[in-house]
Amino acid sequence: MHFDWMLRLLIAAFCGGIIGYERNSHNKPSGVRTHAILALGSALAMIISQYGFEDAAKVDAARLAAQVVSGVGFLGAGIIFMRSGGVVGLTTAAGMWTTAIIGLAIGAGMLDLGIFSALMVCGIQLFFHSKVVRKRIKRDGHELFDDDEEDEE
Repeated sequence: MHFDWMLRLLIAAFCGGIIGYERNSHNKPSGVRTHAILALGSALAMIISQYGFEDAAKVDAARLAAQVVSGVGFLGAGIIFMRSGGVVGLTTAAGMWTTAIIGLAIGAGMLDLGIFSALMVCGIQLFFHSKVVRKRIKRDGHELFDDDEEDEE
């Protein structure tokens, strides 16, 4: 059995789930399941890309990973839409895309980089969702929240 690969898949799904939990806690379109499955699928694609073609004479492991990056962009496009004269869903789409890349990193065996990145995504989201930061930005007249970060709660 390939326990190392299974561990990578578990870690990727867990990291994706953490990001999805943060999104879900703010009532955003994609949550725990979407992000967990996205990271899991990306990690699996990376493992297959690196190790699934060992019998081939010449392998370009980056090809499958590159397809994940562009394919998830297509998923993200489905999240982005117009509402009340503004664009909604950009942050969620960016989070999904980054979750896929985190899955690729973990699938490639870069566990520390993937976990750190997942924590950074959650940290960024939580920091900018904090009431203190939001009040400060609004008071200063800045428009940093031009997508799905508007107060909807």
